Amino acid sequence: MSSLAEYLAKNYLTKDEPTRKKRKRKVAETQVVVKEDDATGWENVDNEGKEEEDAPDIAESELRLAPGGFKKAPLLQVAPGSQSSLPQPSIISSAPRDGLRMANGTLAGLQTAAQIKAQIAARRAEDEARFLSTDAAQTGKGTETVYRDATGRRVDIALQRAEARKRMEEEEERKKNELEMNQGLVQQREREMRRRELEAMKVAPLARRADDREINEELKKRERWNDPAAAFLKSTRKTEAAEGSKPVYQGGFPPNRYGIQPGYRWDGVDRSNGFEKQWFTRQNERAVKEAQYHSWATEDM
Repeated sequence: MSSLAEYLAKNYLTKDEPTRKKRKRKVAETQVVVKEDDATGWENVDNEGKEEEDAPDIAESELRLAPGGFKKAPLLQVAPGSQSSLPQPSIISSAPRDGLRMANGTLAGLQTAAQIKAQIAARRAEDEARFLSTDAAQTGKGTETVYRDATGRRVDIALQRAEARKRMEEEEERKKNELEMNQGLVQQREREMRRRELEAMKVAPLARRADDREINEELKKRERWNDPAAAFLKSTRKTEAAEGSKPVYQGGFPPNRYGIQPGYRWDGVDRSNGFEKQWFTRQNERAVKEAQYHSWATEDM
């Protein structure tokens, strides 16, 4: 038991020595004054000979600024014929180049405008010659442009143009059919007659003579307001004077609130917004409800 306690105390209960040295604390120096009984107080104490051991050495700079401040340096005057330390233009032009070039192809360093212009032109000519000598497969010249949609799928432009043209034709056909459906029976009949006349004109002879029966009949039926002999001609058509009244529409028509009949030239197409129909429907519904209320109220009597 004692050996176990000694082992633990030796290996686990001992304190490690600190690896860092402790910093010494500065202790304020106490001034000790030694008074001598024999001193009268008039003695000259020589303190110049004493040196402080802990005081740092201070080196004073001997550099002093002149009272007038900084002065400009005098200009260097070079006499004619003497050699100057400044580089001459001939030395600059004859100086060897290090071969460093910038992005535009010109050499780096001090140059004239003519030299830079010549270097840029040479670089452009070199690039054009290199491009022309390059294979067309590498430059992409003459290759077909590939178009893709937002998902990255390849798009055929010719097919899309054909589809767009087809949709446009279908839209025009639909509008044409809607226009024909909105027309009345009279307009459709006139259009059909006009089409038949054009078909007949295809096989008709080009030369029309004075004895042409169709032309003569058409000219006879044409009315002219300034024809003085029109009063002597007999017309097979009924006029308003022969009827004795204005012409009226003979077919059926949807009712309206005011009982106004359509004109005799009406083609039978209802172009209203449907208000008259809704108005009559509501009137009928109200009459039916009033009859039902009356029957329910008098049912127990």
